[in-house]
Amino acid sequence: VPHQCLGAIWSRRDKNRSHEAATVLATVNQFNAVSFRVISTVLMEPDLRPSERARVISTWIDIAQELRVLKNFSSLKAIISGLQSNPVYRLQKTWQALPKEKVRKYI
Repeated sequence: VPHQCLGAIWSRRDKNRSHEAATVLATVNQFNAVSFRVISTVLMEPDLRPSERARVISTWIDIAQELRVLKNFSSLKAIISGLQSNPVYRLQKTWQALPKEKVRKYI
């Protein structure tokens, strides 16, 4: 609802007024959940080799590509945000293990 975006009602910490921007809060929570899911699936298993992590990132890039085709830009941006998070971005060996075509799709 457009009026819920005005005056940053959704960002106030006043719990009594949070119902006034329920749809905006739901959108923000969904975005954060998707981003966290991307980060956690890449980082959850500490013993994965870079090639195995690259396979997980490759899958997320494929999902992001499909979301782009479907014009689901909110979830697409959430996945990109998760892949660009500092913990995932710093996995240099993992990013180097990605196939070049996947890197081109991502960039």
